[in-house]
Amino acid sequence: MHDPKTVAFEIKNPFVLVKKGRSRPSLVTIWHNDPENFRFKDGTRKQGGRDDDSCGWSSPLYSIAEGNAIHALAKEQYSSIFERQVAEKEGKSYAYICNEPQTTYEVVYWIWRSIKAHGKKGWRYGRFKNFLSSAELEFIMSLATSPGDNFKHHVIKNETSFISMFFLIWKAYNRFHRPWYKHPRWHIHHWSIQFHPFQNIKRRYWDKCSICGKRGFKGMAYGDWGGTRIWHQECNDQNRPTANQ
Repeated sequence: MHDPKTVAFEIKNPFVLVKKGRSRPSLVTIWHNDPENFRFKDGTRKQGGRDDDSCGWSSPLYSIAEGNAIHALAKEQYSSIFERQVAEKEGKSYAYICNEPQTTYEVVYWIWRSIKAHGKKGWRYGRFKNFLSSAELEFIMSLATSPGDNFKHHVIKNETSFISMFFLIWKAYNRFHRPWYKHPRWHIHHWSIQFHPFQNIKRRYWDKCSICGKRGFKGMAYGDWGGTRIWHQECNDQNRPTANQ
């Protein structure tokens, strides 16, 4: 099961007093509902049917031509960034003097540079004045070393694993450079608004238990994965199988 809903905006309740150190509850939550109908920028439907990021929430959408160009660039860059690995596999005597990155940061940095230099004049491994901004360098460092999520688990063993990592960094590059107003959270036609006080009242007095049939929930409610049924906690405990059943 997956949920096509993603929180776009959240308005905290200014009327509720909270203890120090606790977060203020939400008054309104605005959800973005993904249509799950992925198409490339040129309108071509993605093979495999539905996709829960068809609006490009995690990364901007791209065309098939752009994807092919990046694939070709990745193949080209593998033999340059991991020159020693290629030379050793070919049994070259000069392999020991060839380049091979020693850290994840080096890999991310040079892939990022090659993407930014793609299509530009000049030697992409040379020095460019103000080529990468301080914000880009900070983002690259985060991709390589963030304690929560980073690229350290991507071990480059061959061209295929390098291309896979190249695509992921390219998507991160596109996400970094995407203007704020182009983010899918601004797709107003995909919004659904959840007003929590109304929802709480509806749950307290109107919602119906699918097991006992009574309306209203004083405590927590249990539900199925599809979100089609809910029932009382006491009904859940009464219908729970025992060890002898």
